Amino acid sequence: MTTPSELADITAAIHDEYFHIERLEHDAERAELRLPIYSGRWRKRWIGWAGRPPEDPPPPPIGTLVVRNVTKVSVDDEADVGWYGIGRLVFEEASGELRIVSNIPCEIVVRCQALDVELCQG
Repeated sequence: MTTPSELADITAAIHDEYFHIERLEHDAERAELRLPIYSGRWRKRWIGWAGRPPEDPPPPPIGTLVVRNVTKVSVDDEADVGWYGIGRLVFEEASGELRIVSNIPCEIVVRCQALDVELCQG
């Protein structure tokens, strides 16, 4: 079981990193979702930093977001661009939904029996 504090730590660790929507894996038999997370390309600008998705082919992922106890997955990929920066993870306890929200219009909604999220390194 993942606590709100642990979910906040995972969110902080992957905020502004990248995922590619086609690399999302939902294994219904194992009730598991896996989403590889990639480091972006960062450049110092006159005002702050600017991030871009990894180049193709991408380097190995920096980690994999694993969600267990999954009963249903839906993807609202409004932007349809492939690579997305991670904005935040939000769990709605009443509905049992974990939302993986991008910085641009894309949202992955994962319905869970119980919240079990892990960031596996490497």
